[in-house]
Amino acid sequence: MIQPGMFATGGYDHRVHLWTIPEDPSKTSMRQLPIKHTSLVQALLPVRDTSHKLITAGADCKVNVWELASERVVNMFKVPNSVHHIHRTYLPYCPLLEVRHDYYYQTFISIYWDIEQVAHR
Repeated sequence: MIQPGMFATGGYDHRVHLWTIPEDPSKTSMRQLPIKHTSLVQALLPVRDTSHKLITAGADCKVNVWELASERVVNMFKVPNSVHHIHRTYLPYCPLLEVRHDYYYQTFISIYWDIEQVAHR
């Protein structure tokens, strides 16, 4: 994810975990991040704008922006439908959320946050 040997997972337990795998895999560690989802976590995307962040989104229609350095949610909002995927764009602070996905159409919402506002909270 942000550093070699790190990755995040989320799933049916409504939780997000950060894993670290050092050179000696027997010392692999995992910690639960205090990100609150009330339903299935369906999408994760690491980004870097002014700092390293992890965007989480799920079936509860919540999107969280977790900053790794401060270890806190720096932005949280709700979208109208369940988020199925987060797509990277050329602007790290403007990912694209896939919020509805059925046989006939897909709906995308572009989210944007002010990097200066998030950086100074």
